[in-house]
Amino acid sequence: PFKAADADAVDAMRCHVAVLADEVAGYVMVHRHFFRRPFVEFLAVHPDHRRRGVASALLDWAEAWAAEAVGASQLWVSTGQDNATMQRVLVSRGYRNSGLIADMFRVPELIYHKAMGDGA
Repeated sequence: PFKAADADAVDAMRCHVAVLADEVAGYVMVHRHFFRRPFVEFLAVHPDHRRRGVASALLDWAEAWAAEAVGASQLWVSTGQDNATMQRVLVSRGYRNSGLIADMFRVPELIYHKAMGDGA
């Protein structure tokens, strides 16, 4: 569910919405609270719009935000160890697995990062 903090991200232009055929297909929110590094806080694609490049388009925007808006050389993202689809998307875009956080959620969280300019 959308929360007040999400509205703050929209107001601060740290949220981007993908629209296909006049429907919200997905959205991404970014911030700099991960050790002062740009981080994808949340990325979601509606099930009806998956496998159409929406996640990649949202990551394109997040990478541009990291490089242009905050002058960062890397972007960080995490996904559940059980989310093989997102892991494939990240690896295909040049993200590298940087580690694992256990015991935070039901399933361990994998941390990925991408150096700007690495393979897309």
